[in-house]
Amino acid sequence: MKVVILTEGGRTMGFGHVTRCIALYQAFKEFRLKPQLFINGDNTLKTILARGRIKIFDWLTDISKTRKLLEGTNIAIIDSYLAGLDFLKKIVPMVKIPVYIDDYKRLDYPPGVIINPNIHGKSIRYPVKRKRKYMLGPKYILLRKEFWNVLKKRCRNKTLTVTVTLGGQDIRMLTLPILKLLIRHYPNIQKIIIVNSPGRNFAQLKKLKDIKTKIIVNADARSFKNMLAISDIAISGAGQTTNELARMGVPTISICLAKNQEYILQEWQKRGFLLSAGAWNDKDLLYRVKGNLDVLLKNRSLRLQKSLVGRQTLDGKGARRIAGELKAMATSGADFREPFKILF
Repeated sequence: MKVVILTEGGRTMGFGHVTRCIALYQAFKEFRLKPQLFINGDNTLKTILARGRIKIFDWLTDISKTRKLLEGTNIAIIDSYLAGLDFLKKIVPMVKIPVYIDDYKRLDYPPGVIINPNIHGKSIRYPVKRKRKYMLGPKYILLRKEFWNVLKKRCRNKTLTVTVTLGGQDIRMLTLPILKLLIRHYPNIQKIIIVNSPGRNFAQLKKLKDIKTKIIVNADARSFKNMLAISDIAISGAGQTTNELARMGVPTISICLAKNQEYILQEWQKRGFLLSAGAWNDKDLLYRVKGNLDVLLKNRSLRLQKSLVGRQTLDGKGARRIAGELKAMATSGADFREPFKILF
């Protein structure tokens, strides 16, 4: 059975799609399959890629090469904001089970399996059409293998640690002002700052850090998990990292870094897992971060409550659930192909 995964990520696009596709890649391997993962991206991806059948390749532009790699494919998974409807329709006649990972009903997708692996997935009304199957919501949230099984979270009362993680490239340049806030107002708490490949502010971060600040560069999944295991509170963007924070039970102050994060932030806030500091460009952002942090630092029972919400919402089985269902569909002979004209 041939499984191909196509996604994108890097310096300007972030790593959210890549990390969840790595989760699917790992899950298919658990079912003794040999998936291939192709990523349209740049060399910043090398810091997070696992070993195996994973390659950086512009599958969206190099159509002839994409056609060759899809030959004989049973399951093709596309996780992309760049692939348009014309491209997706080219995929349909070539594979029996095309799979589209979606976050906000981006397109009227061709026949296939549409997966919305987000906390808000079930709240989006997708069209009921022939030859469409949906996998929506928390049941299908994609977590990397390191987060499938986690230990019970301790809720401490003293010597608290706050972790700051604001996306692979910190595109909104918020890590430095937030560290300044933490050092000025909370000099006695432990601080962990997680960054990818030292960027423009890295020298300033190193100069600013105090004795209670640890800066972690290019943390892989295992290192990131270990950091979260000792964290009592996180300050984070509202992307895919939110799911890993919830799985680990780390109460989170969330900042909306992009429009496509709004649904995630709103739904997790509604469920009671996180506190919202608003959007990255709000004038009172730092004031709201501090206000939320004061509330969490002073209220152990609130931290415990939010930790339990995250842990109880995600069981860590989303990636394996998707891989298992897709494998079962392929084994049973499912075929979503329709007589579209192949446009390659």
